[in-house]
Amino acid sequence: GPNRLHANQALFNGPEKFGNTEAERNYWQEELICSQSAFKPQLNTEAFGNYDMTLNRCCREIGADLTMFTQFTRTGGGNILSTDPKYVESIFGGNEFLRTLFTPAQTSPSQEGRYSRYSSFPTANPSDGSVTPTSSPYHQAPLIEYDPGTTGPRAPRPFQWKTINDTGRNSCCGNGWIRKFSDGSNDWTNRQRLSVDYSNFSCINYRTPLPFGRPPGINALNYQKDVDKLCLSPGEFGCAQFPLDREEINGNYGISNPYQTYQEAQYTIRRPSNIGNSSSFGFGAGVLETFPSNDPSGGTLEQGKNHHSIYQPVPFNTPQDPPDDGGKFNFMISQTFNYGASFYLPSYIQKDNILRVEIVYFNDGSLVETATASSNSPDCDDGVGGNCVIEIGNCSNNCLGCTTKRECLIAGGSWDDSLCNVTTYAAPNIKSITESSPRPNDPPTDPGDGVDEAAFCIANEGGYDVFHFGGRQNITPGIGINWQYGGVRIIYNPINTRRYEVCFDGSNVIQDSDREQCIANGNTWDRLENMPSLLDQPRAMNPGNTLYYTSKLARLELLGIPQIAYEPIYCNSDWREVIPGIFDSGLGTKEDWESDANTFDYRATAAQDISPGSMYDSRCVTPGCGDPIASEGARDRAVLKDKVNLPDIWSENEFKCCRETNLETDAGSNCCSGFAVDINGVLTCKLPPGT
Repeated sequence: GPNRLHANQALFNGPEKFGNTEAERNYWQEELICSQSAFKPQLNTEAFGNYDMTLNRCCREIGADLTMFTQFTRTGGGNILSTDPKYVESIFGGNEFLRTLFTPAQTSPSQEGRYSRYSSFPTANPSDGSVTPTSSPYHQAPLIEYDPGTTGPRAPRPFQWKTINDTGRNSCCGNGWIRKFSDGSNDWTNRQRLSVDYSNFSCINYRTPLPFGRPPGINALNYQKDVDKLCLSPGEFGCAQFPLDREEINGNYGISNPYQTYQEAQYTIRRPSNIGNSSSFGFGAGVLETFPSNDPSGGTLEQGKNHHSIYQPVPFNTPQDPPDDGGKFNFMISQTFNYGASFYLPSYIQKDNILRVEIVYFNDGSLVETATASSNSPDCDDGVGGNCVIEIGNCSNNCLGCTTKRECLIAGGSWDDSLCNVTTYAAPNIKSITESSPRPNDPPTDPGDGVDEAAFCIANEGGYDVFHFGGRQNITPGIGINWQYGGVRIIYNPINTRRYEVCFDGSNVIQDSDREQCIANGNTWDRLENMPSLLDQPRAMNPGNTLYYTSKLARLELLGIPQIAYEPIYCNSDWREVIPGIFDSGLGTKEDWESDANTFDYRATAAQDISPGSMYDSRCVTPGCGDPIASEGARDRAVLKDKVNLPDIWSENEFKCCRETNLETDAGSNCCSGFAVDINGVLTCKLPPGT
């Protein structure tokens, strides 16, 4: 390496003497001394006799600066142009010809672009076939490649750090070195170098789009009525927020978490995944249950909720509710509430995405029966010829005490259906409660045709979608079953899941439309998974765990280092959206990341050695498997620091030789940590408080 005479001479020579690069010129200006890690003792001291001069070597003095540059070239070895992206900014300061593979030992000492800094190690670029890629670290040349024609930047080779690390240790006396911060210091007491707006991360906390706007097909008035239940600010469990690492198997939600099959969420990086749907209503289907989980006659009411059905629906008063009913309920208590109940359809359920409805009955705290609704019945049939859903009507002929159509007809009365308007109660949304076979106690007016009087429908009440349902009657001996209380179980496609059905015209989702309106307008009503383009589908995701997000966010603390690649974090509320405030405004959606020329595939290739996706799943062995929707055609994408809209934290190429922690020093500024404390009269390098 260079000595003081070399350094002095380099001051007077132009760049042509150094292969036309500033990097090589800096190398010759950074002279070495003959020294070692131990301090040179003073004469006439005990340490002087123990000082071993045979340990001296040529090295960069502690406290002195050191530079290590990264090559930036076009694929095929062409020079970078001034119009090319500034992935490595120092290139445009006189290093266009820099070639980190061109060491004097490997090329001519006068070779243009040569770089002596990495001469201590046989560096290689695996894409040139000089080495066989392996998962074990080896010395790779520090370089970034840019393909202006097709792929844009190429993923940095993963083991360039080893070349930089070993060169720094080999160059500095005592082997201690550190990269400088972007301000040229090694001041670790400044803890404000990375500043992000944490409110931008809110979309990670929700796997529903409800907190951020009204989803397609959801009634606007219902949404406005429920918006205060969405927990837009952090709050207790049960709101729309979904904790990343919550153990759910025995948790309050009572819904099994598919990730827990690993039983290692605390230690393993777990990426987000699709929210599945099953045609058999397995995991992924939403379930709303309004019946109490306890006997409400005891004076307390307990009703469940889960990560899809995040709150209980708001009760609705029908015209037949007595004025002194003591309150409104979304469940039923036998005769007291006309054997049924009504509630505003909650904004997390789109009426045409209801898969199945069940009426569930309890008596003395025990389950009595579950009646299942037909999913394709066009009418709401009460079993005796009417089509009024919740027995809304009037009984004449001295039957004014009758509360249901069935009672009225059994008593010989005449039922007036005029209050049941099939225009108001849209026929395609009305379904009937059916029996799988005739009941043994079917009365004469119910001939055992498989249809019972209990029913439900969704009505438009003053612009709101209102869910009405009624149960079997138990006040006439021999008719129906005896039950004390009950409610409804609604199984549905959760918003923005694979099987969630929406209206779209070719590719764009229609915001205000139900199935009937959609088809009438000549548009397509279908599942999201059947939309022509994956990137048009507003789908929600199960969250990853905290290690997944910190593995990506932690890289922001390395801003300024050329070799670091930065991956997007997609919103769990809508996988098309990227959390804002980190990347350039032109990278706000997944479609942007798929199409922007400055993003690149971050995956295993012949030259990449390892797949970043394997960090998120050890079983990830195929390209792209780290992406939550990679199995459906998307790719792992990343960018270099030029597309990150945050200031650099570290210097690109400036380093410092320093004393490592727990070693004696003559000044805190010579410590790699920039900080030292006096321990029994010995100044010792330590980490500053708070680091």
